[in-house]
Amino acid sequence: METQQTETHNNCGMTKTLKIIGSKWTALILHQIMEGVNRFGQLERSLPGISPKTLSLRLTELEQ
Repeated sequence: METQQTETHNNCGMTKTLKIIGSKWTALILHQIMEGVNRFGQLERSLPGISPKTLSLRLTELEQ
């Protein structure tokens, strides 16, 4: 029974969403997008310290 609950929990949409949004930088990226920043270079400049690779990975996660 416990395995079934764990499996259900891992497949829950809320759990998946929190895993993505809980990633470092993701909330800040979402905030910038909501403020109207929509180009990769603009996002990179608006988030000092983020590497292009990390930004690309987080954007890909959000897109999926």
